[in-house]
Amino acid sequence: MSLTEETGTGSTYLRRVTELLQDVRNSHPTAGVWEAADFQWWWRKARPSDQLEQMFWRDSGSGETVGAVTRTDWRGSTALDVIALPSCSEDTRRALWVRALELVTDTGEVEVLIDEDDVLAHQMLNSAGFVDTENRGVSTWLNVDALPPVSTLSNAYELASRADHHDLPHHLNSERNGFDVEQRLQETSLYRRDLDLFVVDADGQPVSHGLFWFDPTTSIGFVEPMGTHEPHRRIGLAQHLLTSGVGLLVNAGATRVKVNYEANNPASKMLYLSTGFQAVMATAMLTRQKPPSRIRTDGSADGVDGAADSS
Repeated sequence: MSLTEETGTGSTYLRRVTELLQDVRNSHPTAGVWEAADFQWWWRKARPSDQLEQMFWRDSGSGETVGAVTRTDWRGSTALDVIALPSCSEDTRRALWVRALELVTDTGEVEVLIDEDDVLAHQMLNSAGFVDTENRGVSTWLNVDALPPVSTLSNAYELASRADHHDLPHHLNSERNGFDVEQRLQETSLYRRDLDLFVVDADGQPVSHGLFWFDPTTSIGFVEPMGTHEPHRRIGLAQHLLTSGVGLLVNAGATRVKVNYEANNPASKMLYLSTGFQAVMATAMLTRQKPPSRIRTDGSADGVDGAADSS
């Protein structure tokens, strides 16, 4: 395979990474850490990395984009992601990791989320000074033949969507998410107001939310984010949001639905698994606080003796 390196920024990058992740999902039911909707959700807030030249690799023969390396700003750290089609050889995947590590040689704190069972990724990251944080995530999937019934909602609350309330400020506007969330989301190809759900209390205030994504290219539904304000937890709001949203995804054409949770969050685990989602993949977060002096092409690094430097 002869590969050509190309770049994309801004909306061009978002379109290309969306298409690549859709190709990944269409070629394998569960491979890879991310869905296209993950990257579209990240677009909710303007970031300096929007203008970075993100890297894509195209097969010169077929013209197919087979891999990418992206960098995303996250509140003081950079998320580094390597995406490859499941059909890529180990040599191609290794070359992608080498290029990725070159791109963050002079970057400060870098975080990488990988499949816990990805031996090559662990090898490449460890040799470059990354440390396993021991933080684990869980990716779960629900087949539509196991669709749960919509749970009941207390009369003190009401389910709503942005399709009905788009004249109000978005309920996710914040310092963390930015203050033009909906405007940014509308720049993406997958966001739908009718799948942007929230629950309001008796005073009409949003107290719980869930954003549901339907990808017609893959027939996959995805849930991200979900949250409930502390005074309103443990009374079934999240369950109602989740079951209502999954039902809407199925009506839109989803054949399977994915949701992720942090392994150390028992409430999320109980919510998703009790609704019928099945754990499929564990993810690992690795981080590097300080870059090594130089990355070699074999994945090793000066100043790092084959393992993470914990100093």
